[in-house]
Amino acid sequence: MTIIIKNNYYVLTGGPGSGKTEVIKTLNKKGYLTVSEAGREIIKQQNMIGGNATHNGDKLAFRELMLQRTINDFVKFSEFKNALFFDRSIVDLYGYSLLIKNNVNQSLKNAINSYRYNSIVALFPPWKEIYCNDHERKQDFQEAIATYKAIKAGYRVCGYTILEVPKDTIVKRAHFIIDNLLKPLLS
Repeated sequence: MTIIIKNNYYVLTGGPGSGKTEVIKTLNKKGYLTVSEAGREIIKQQNMIGGNATHNGDKLAFRELMLQRTINDFVKFSEFKNALFFDRSIVDLYGYSLLIKNNVNQSLKNAINSYRYNSIVALFPPWKEIYCNDHERKQDFQEAIATYKAIKAGYRVCGYTILEVPKDTIVKRAHFIIDNLLKPLLS
């Protein structure tokens, strides 16, 4: 098995509704390349075609679609040398498997071991004051907390270091990520 380590691939993760996507958008506006969340895009596609591979439908099919999308995103940018921010990663699917109480299958284990991101992951904690539902996010806040805990456990099991992002304004959170993930590289 070939192992590809991309130290310039930075992951922002956490439970749904924790503010990570808005921070990703801010980083993009600051000129950083960003990769959108696979799950949200898949849900949109499934809704358009009347498919059932969603978190509220066929969870295993949803996980497999997310796995393929996240692997494709990892490989797609493999020649890129600058900082690249991902809204979730392959490792999130380990946590998702814990959340849905399903085994982590061998193809997911292989992908997690083969495609390695920067070892420090920015984790966004649940934040009730900003949590809201939308067309793709149907979970309640209690499930958002459970998702956060499962994702945190998954990253730890997979050998990543967790950097908890403080609850603050979007801009301050973006600066926190830049200061704590990118600036140590520049020193």
